[in-house]
Amino acid sequence: GVVLAAVIFSGVLHAQSGPVVGSGNVLNAASLAADPTNVAAPGSIISIFGQGLASGTASAGGFPLPTVIGNTGVLLGDSFIPLLFVSPNQINAQIPFEASAGTESLTVWVGGRPSSAVSVTIRNTAPGIFTANSSGTGTAIVTTTNGRTINGANPAQVGQEIQVLVTGLGALVGGSGGSVVTGDRKSTRLNSSHVAL
Repeated sequence: GVVLAAVIFSGVLHAQSGPVVGSGNVLNAASLAADPTNVAAPGSIISIFGQGLASGTASAGGFPLPTVIGNTGVLLGDSFIPLLFVSPNQINAQIPFEASAGTESLTVWVGGRPSSAVSVTIRNTAPGIFTANSSGTGTAIVTTTNGRTINGANPAQVGQEIQVLVTGLGALVGGSGGSVVTGDRKSTRLNSSHVAL
């Protein structure tokens, strides 16, 4: 004969949810200034905040920056963008230098599951200055051209050339095609910025 067995499971079925990114949670990584339109500029470093953004914490291993770390990727428009860092609640990524001004859709993908799309407003510039305490407020990260930190204990001298760590200054001419440009003196910004000290 045939034996039929039935097993009944009881309990609550929980759907696996994808990553969650809310409006206003795509910030300039330097200033961490919140804006409901999620403002960024070509080449800028952004921080994306939310829940379930990665299965663990990991950083890019070097350059060129990867577009996927672990099982996390960020889609801006129709292209995955370079990633610097991923964790369950934060992603640091770079807007490609080729991005055009306007509104783009941003979606975080984790393990093949997408977040709901959020809109990001790309402007020609969206500057932010990195700070020593990484909070977006307080003392700016400023160095001499040989890398010495300038602060209250080590002030700059009159006429001395200084470097300020910033992001969001916009597109470059002669840049490195979507990767972070560090110290590339052959690159020229398309937009001008003014700094008052």
